[in-house]
Amino acid sequence: MLKVTLLAEMQPSATGIGKKKADLSEINLQGSIENQFAFAKEKVGKEIRVADVFEALNLIDVKAVTKGRGIEGPVKRFGVKIHRPKAKKHRIVGSISPWHPATVMWTVARPGQMGYHTRTEFNKKILFIDNNNAINPKSGFLNYGTVRSDYVIVIGSLPGPAKRLVALRPAIRSYAKKERFTDLKLPIATEEVAQ
Repeated sequence: MLKVTLLAEMQPSATGIGKKKADLSEINLQGSIENQFAFAKEKVGKEIRVADVFEALNLIDVKAVTKGRGIEGPVKRFGVKIHRPKAKKHRIVGSISPWHPATVMWTVARPGQMGYHTRTEFNKKILFIDNNNAINPKSGFLNYGTVRSDYVIVIGSLPGPAKRLVALRPAIRSYAKKERFTDLKLPIATEEVAQ
């Protein structure tokens, strides 16, 4: 099956993160081949803004790399119980395997890399999309600075530290979610603040 994919380049100069090298991203298109090709021809050399793709109060999936925490033991990595004071070792798994079969199963908690994994958060609701600077506090956001371009406010937490690239897509497993924030009125959304 033929498919058209856009190769898009990010604009780090439009943000306040101090990054120089632009990230590349592939954007998959939907519809017939003719529609995909026509859309791709129309968008060549132009900006694709977040408001062109997403709308407020829609559900999205967020894909990103989590915070890296390095090599960690089984207690922090999997929540293994710490042994009593009389034990020879305290922060290990008591028995990792039997004699036969003489192999350690993948289900046994072992030390290793924790964090810096690609994760997808499903069904996050977009609360607000805007591009004015009324969102910025006086000193800027912690570990980020000031927002200079379009921004999206999402209900819930997102993976990764500040300044890390985050991919958004329409929700693939969307369902009617009962939300507390459907009738929420943000002060930054009113015209009074913008004036």
